[in-house]
Amino acid sequence: MSDYREYNKFEYLYPPRPDKSITPELLGFYNKRGYYATLKANGTNNIIAVGPDRILKCMTRHKEDHKLWVPTENSSKIFQNLPGKGWYVFTAELMHSKVKNGPKDTNYIHDILVNDGKYLLGSTYIERQNMLKDIFIKGNEEQDSKGRFIILNNNTWLAINHTSDFKRLFEQFDNEYDEGLVLKNPNAKLELCSRETSNSNWQVKCRKATKNYGF
Repeated sequence: MSDYREYNKFEYLYPPRPDKSITPELLGFYNKRGYYATLKANGTNNIIAVGPDRILKCMTRHKEDHKLWVPTENSSKIFQNLPGKGWYVFTAELMHSKVKNGPKDTNYIHDILVNDGKYLLGSTYIERQNMLKDIFIKGNEEQDSKGRFIILNNNTWLAINHTSDFKRLFEQFDNEYDEGLVLKNPNAKLELCSRETSNSNWQVKCRKATKNYGF
């Protein structure tokens, strides 16, 4: 049962994100447990708050303003026509400065914390994913060629949740901005986003090996 609360002024919310890393050998284990898999993109975590005036306030997961980016007209466009008159808060990966020749001024949206003035406490991950589809999907969108994300426009992507073949996906996602996969329990409920570790217990990450880390 949800425990929605009113959200009628800006309040920083820490984004749900995994702390625990797993090796690729465990992908099948989480697949069998019914987890969902999404692309882990090599960007900067972006908390996108959209006010009733549809002006964006964006911050990093460290509760700081972005140093190398501000929302442009292009990256703000999709948020201008959000339904209702209340606040929204989305979590995304900002693709801008991490990959030298990668996308710029592009947000990869993967969760929603506030929907038209309702702080979505108690909602399940899959319920919030369905909300994102209701908000953004109009029916004529295309997927990235390898199933990484739905292309909402030139500056905005929406995560695709996969339910099978995690090992194949892990090997298939081989672009320079692909870090690996994030695995999430679809039935886990959103708790207060009051700490950096809030909501980290229902997801894990599986990263491709690089010179900086083994997995």
